[in-house]
Amino acid sequence: MKKILSHSSFQIISNEIIFRLVGFVTSVYVARIISVEGVGMIGIASSILIYGGLLSSPGFHIFGVRYLSQNLNLEKEIFRKVTSLRILFSVAVSILILIVVNIFISNPTLKLICIISAVTVIPFIFQFEWYFQAKENFSVINISKLLYILLQFILSIIFVKSFADLYFVPIILFASHSILFLYQFINLKKEIFFGEIKSAKLNLKLILAESFPIGFSGALVQIILNLPILFLGYFSTFEETGFYTTAFRIILTLLVVDRFFFLVIFPRVAKESLNNKFVLQAKLQSVFNLLFAYVLIISILILFFGGTIINFIWGSNFAFTILPLSFLLLYFGATLYNSILSGILISNGRQKFYAKTIYIYSFVTIFLIFTLTFYFGAVGSAFAISLGEILTTFLFWKEIKKIMKLKLFSKINLRQDLKTLLAYF
Repeated sequence: MKKILSHSSFQIISNEIIFRLVGFVTSVYVARIISVEGVGMIGIASSILIYGGLLSSPGFHIFGVRYLSQNLNLEKEIFRKVTSLRILFSVAVSILILIVVNIFISNPTLKLICIISAVTVIPFIFQFEWYFQAKENFSVINISKLLYILLQFILSIIFVKSFADLYFVPIILFASHSILFLYQFINLKKEIFFGEIKSAKLNLKLILAESFPIGFSGALVQIILNLPILFLGYFSTFEETGFYTTAFRIILTLLVVDRFFFLVIFPRVAKESLNNKFVLQAKLQSVFNLLFAYVLIISILILFFGGTIINFIWGSNFAFTILPLSFLLLYFGATLYNSILSGILISNGRQKFYAKTIYIYSFVTIFLIFTLTFYFGAVGSAFAISLGEILTTFLFWKEIKKIMKLKLFSKINLRQDLKTLLAYF
């Protein structure tokens, strides 16, 4: 069983690395073609798509995963009702986005890109990843995501040749999401769509009542992270938006190790929290040591060589990306620590404190984004979300000190710390 879990963890993480790297290469290629201004426009459209996805499934997928994992005999009913709600909400949200775009966006190029993104919400929400996750069929999820990102890369190379091809970027995104949906649809059991449900035990009111609370906190964080792009696009220039979008994408690529903490370390922490906390404390300290070393190395490389790397990869037009990127290093480090700290809190029954901290983070970060972005543009946005994440780290750390004694870093024993980290596989 341990070998199976280890292989599964390694497969998921390696697929995530490939997914992010191919996505990163695709974004670099497109950025060099469509310029900083084009990247800013695409960033705004992508944020609208993300908001559309969040509003179209406010916790329905989380409800589906949880209930389907616990009630396999209700598979048909859960699948049909969750899918029905997602479809209904996605159509309503797409219409709402179209109305908002037509009212608030005057630039014809940006308007058309956002309209295509609004339509993309439908195939985006039609995906069945939540179902395969509940069934623990990760191979379908991994293959569909790889098809999605490879198609996006190939079509971008074929169709995006100049700034005039900017419209192709959201169209390619629509096509990629459609392929992802089709592959997952083909792999569904056909009987799940047909046949009567003998005794309905779930009503839509129950699903709505349980979905909104569990989806709210996660959606809130995503809404805040995409807020700077929309705010910059509306009150600043497309160039400023492009600089921030590029810097944030770099950080997201570097945060690939965050998936390791979520998929591998978090389940182990949850299990070991019930056993020997002193052993867990020693293991976590080794993880923190390596984490600090990783953050330090990445930060030094970006601060000293980031400008040169950006000029070489993206071109001289993106030179000012280094400014928001430098501030986002604070967000990068704090986010990696928070991935582990939140796992410790939740595993030790501190869910209420976790939720309370998220609400504090949200209020403070939204205030900082509106204030600092208005005066300092992309740099202000980067500093705002970094301060919010650091505040979360501080509050998490203060609470965790009541549970166990840990340091952000201690004397690093590379061999022992690596041995401890690899043991989590």
